[in-house]
Order: sequence, then structure tokens, then C-alpha cells
Amino acid sequence: MRIGGVVKQNVNDFPGGTAAIVYVKGCNFKCSFCSSHLLTQTDMLNRTTELSNQIVYDFLRLNRNAISGVIISGGEPTLQKDLPEFLMFLKGLGLKVKIKTNGTEPVMLNKLITMGLVDYVSMDVKTVFNSEEYEKVSGVTSDEIVGRVLQSVVFLKESGISHEFFTIVLPGIHSASAIEELKSLLKGSKYTLQKIKVHNNEEVAL
Repeated sequence: MRIGGVVKQNVNDFPGGTAAIVYVKGCNFKCSFCSSHLLTQTDMLNRTTELSNQIVYDFLRLNRNAISGVIISGGEPTLQKDLPEFLMFLKGLGLKVKIKTNGTEPVMLNKLITMGLVDYVSMDVKTVFNSEEYEKVSGVTSDEIVGRVLQSVVFLKESGISHEFFTIVLPGIHSASAIEELKSLLKGSKYTLQKIKVHNNEEVAL
């Protein structure tokens, strides 16, 4: 696992209220609004601090009785080939696991859920499912990637696992019709629209 950081903090969206958040390094998207550039962009990955897995293991063992579970964020967690082994370790500590993902690795996502290693999935759906629109948000154009994202959506909706979808709304990018299309496609699952921070820490209204 390439881990860039781990913190313990209160979070509103985790059962029990307190979780450790593990930030992995590396992402297959290049979102211009990403708040974690140091963890996601290729040219920064080898120039930023990386925690040894042992340090993270020790931190989690030490705090196992003070947290309800662990949120795996990033970066994109499902790109980490040894993610299943890491989650097995967490489950061995009796911790619940939440994954935040962009949905581009449905095979890994399926594996984690089938193995019972994940309790909750929060998936970032960038926009409507065509490569041109996805490129505007993610900086990457690929019909294959968009197809994999859609696979993940369908799988989550049918899996029975607790999950949610969300979209970070970008001014001038997300039209009202696009948002309505997403609401229709994701109907039946929890779906939220999130604001983005801009200059002077102001929020853009949805």
C-alpha cells in the first residue's frame, strides 16, 4: 500500500462518529479541483512523504478501541493491488471499513465486497456517463473508463451493500439537465450533490 497519511478524527458519516482516515497515493484521474494533488498526481508521488505500512498498522492497533472504523480515501484506493490484504488486517482488528472510490475499478470493488472486507462504499460519480463530459471533470477521456464506472454503479445498486453516490457540482460544467439525468440514473440509492470551495474559501451554490 502506498499511504500518504493517516489521521483520527470525528466524522459525521461513519457509525459511532470517530474513524481513522487512511489516505492512499495515486489516482487515474486529474481533476483540477482536487484537494489532494500531493497524493494523486504522478509528478508528485515520489516527491512527497510516504508512510511505511508498519507505522500505519501500529497506529491503527494503538487506536483500535478509540475508533469505530477506518475510511480509505485518497487518491484512488482501488488502484492499490494489496488493498484486500490491508482490509483483512483492519477486519482482524474488528474495525468497520468504508471505501471512497471513483468507481473505475469494478473488478477490485467486486472482490472487496464479495470477500466481506467492506461495510460501506461512497462513490464519486463525476458527471453523466459519456467520455466527453467525464473528461471535462476528470481530465481523462476514455470510453472504457466511463464504462467501468457505470459497471461499478450497477454493481453497487445490486449488491445489497450500504452505499451512496455523490457528485461535486462544478460551475459552468454541470448543467441542470445533467444533474437531473444523474438523479434519474441513481434513483433508489442515496445520492447527494456537494459544493466546491473556490477563492476566499467561499462555496458555490448548487
